[in-house]
Amino acid sequence: MNQRIQKACDGCRIRKVKCTGTRPCGQCNHLNLLCKFSVAKGHRLPPVRGRLLAQLRQVGTGASELPIPSSVAEQDNSGRYMTAAKEQQLRPAPHFPEHPYSEDFFTRLLPDYERAAYPVNPIITSNEIAESILHMRTDPTHAALVYAFAAVTINLGQASWPLDGEISARIRDLMWRSLSARHQADPDDALREMPNSVRRIMTCIFLEICMMAFKRYDRSFTLLREAISMIQMLCIERLCSNSNLDLSAPELARRQRLYWEAFIHERFLTMVSNYPSILPPLRTGMPFEDPTIPLHVHIGFSRIIRLFLIMDDDFLAHWTAQDDPGQARREMTAAWIELKQEELDDDETSAAAETIGIHSGTAVAGLTELQQADLDITRAWLRTAIWQLAMSRCLLSSEPPTSCHEAMSLVFPVRRLSAQLRQLVARLEFKTSIAMHGFGILQKIFEITNTIADVMALVPASIATEKEEGVEHQRMADLLFLVKVLFSFERIDQVQKDIMKMKMENLKKLIPEFDFEGWSELSSYL
Repeated sequence: MNQRIQKACDGCRIRKVKCTGTRPCGQCNHLNLLCKFSVAKGHRLPPVRGRLLAQLRQVGTGASELPIPSSVAEQDNSGRYMTAAKEQQLRPAPHFPEHPYSEDFFTRLLPDYERAAYPVNPIITSNEIAESILHMRTDPTHAALVYAFAAVTINLGQASWPLDGEISARIRDLMWRSLSARHQADPDDALREMPNSVRRIMTCIFLEICMMAFKRYDRSFTLLREAISMIQMLCIERLCSNSNLDLSAPELARRQRLYWEAFIHERFLTMVSNYPSILPPLRTGMPFEDPTIPLHVHIGFSRIIRLFLIMDDDFLAHWTAQDDPGQARREMTAAWIELKQEELDDDETSAAAETIGIHSGTAVAGLTELQQADLDITRAWLRTAIWQLAMSRCLLSSEPPTSCHEAMSLVFPVRRLSAQLRQLVARLEFKTSIAMHGFGILQKIFEITNTIADVMALVPASIATEKEEGVEHQRMADLLFLVKVLFSFERIDQVQKDIMKMKMENLKKLIPEFDFEGWSELSSYL
């Protein structure tokens, strides 16, 4: 015989359902609600189940009860960012009321989405987002997408924002609401068919992008793997080869872009976290031309795909083996290193020719500065990664033969990449484009700059012996410029700032004759 429960939790009491009395109770555990027992208030609320569930997900989320960890992530010995066991689950920031977002709030974000998010994530159009805004109050799948769209648009659309400020809190709140809506959209019956759609997949990818901004690589990996699982269930390659299907050519092209977007994100995540990649290149090749999207979006997206195709399975195997002593190392040769650098040379030459064609009027549309920033920085970042692989296998030389690629030199990052990167970031509006692209470009710039600083510190004699007058000081000036640019972005975390600060202080000792103008004031502020 069941014992009578002396006191029901707040959730069961408000919704007038039977409470098991456990902590958490069965009802709250089933609905993923915060289960809290407190003194009942004197008034009652109308028993509208959907609204009450939304309200209950707000209860008890004040900073004193469920604080969001001040440290966004912790690193283990392998260098991966992982969730500490003591950390709470992701909860909304405590600064917003129960229903803070109107339809107008989301609608006003659509122009920013088209400008900052859609060119590099050309899957869900603003019209589709607008449709989901209309249905989000009655359909949790639409709600999950809209909240994720808002989070990623604010993330990519703001020039700069600190990880602990109001914008950050807003993004985290929207992310939490999207995750909650995704949970509500799942079938009640575990044996029902798995729901799958482009909207659900892009919800995962938008959330993954935002998690990357907070360096939550573990959560990014989980969300991306869910998206990849749904993409694989779409059987895109089979759809492209079956002419009897009802899908239109633009829809097939969109699903190809969806596949390639997951491919790009997964390979980048492998580079920054060592989590494995499973998606092979799409056998149908580049996305089909799609007249429903702007031409510059199609061109830019295809070019970034070609860059990431350089990161083939051998490349990723060599890269992950650096941090995994137990992984069998594949043979790496100087010829393979030169081949990869030559592939980047060919891409750079092709891009330059395409740009000249655009300016001379032989092409229809040019890339936006945001797209160009993504391509140029990604190419320099890949050059740096390949150089690091060669360095790890002792394939570089202080004086390589003239027949070798210039990247086989120990000082290649200093001789070529420092000046090249400075020219890129010194463009009039380039800083805004970098900031608006979110975590990806900033992380790539940090990796390049960090490598240049290492080379300056490890082989100063090689640099000093160069015959050109003032070259050493010019390259040091290039590095100082890049470091100052990095520090101007609020999203560069304190760990990265401390790393660069330590290396610059070391260089001051190694090159005392160089005038580190403005560095002392900047470093004291940090």
